[in-house]
Amino acid sequence: MDKNVIVLGLGRFGERVATKLFEDGLEVMAVDKDYDLVQNIADKVTSAVQCDIANDNALEELGMGNFDVAVIATGESLEASMAATLYAKDHKVEKIIAKATSRNHARILKKIGADQIIFPEIDMGEKLARSIAGSNLLQFFHFSDDYSMLELKAFEDIVGKTLAEIDFRKNIG
Repeated sequence: MDKNVIVLGLGRFGERVATKLFEDGLEVMAVDKDYDLVQNIADKVTSAVQCDIANDNALEELGMGNFDVAVIATGESLEASMAATLYAKDHKVEKIIAKATSRNHARILKKIGADQIIFPEIDMGEKLARSIAGSNLLQFFHFSDDYSMLELKAFEDIVGKTLAEIDFRKNIG
């Protein structure tokens, strides 16, 4: 079964997430209170709806509980992102991914039910800095306090060895 995703907030970040998910074959509902943003994305997603994401009644009408994934992409309004996260949690959305604009914002979103917190500006800034500095670290994804994933350029002395032989944690830290 294909996943269906609701993207709440259609700024640059939300718009890109919604259109890319749709291009990749997922069912996507894009939601924002700004009529122009909704109109601009309407032909690039499954459905686009004008709605105040801080309004529980409006989210109820959208059928929030029918989505597998909710992406809370608004960064403009702390109240709207918190309300949408709470509402998604209350309606048992399987995975809630929320954009945060500060560490405190992230802590609040995590405590009220976000499964994954993202910092698009911070993440891209760090990626660019690593690229400019020539770091071997290509990408880093922090999923939770227990799980992270990194992509590294291979050091010459580890090429051809197994993960057990390399023992990253002990030898590289």
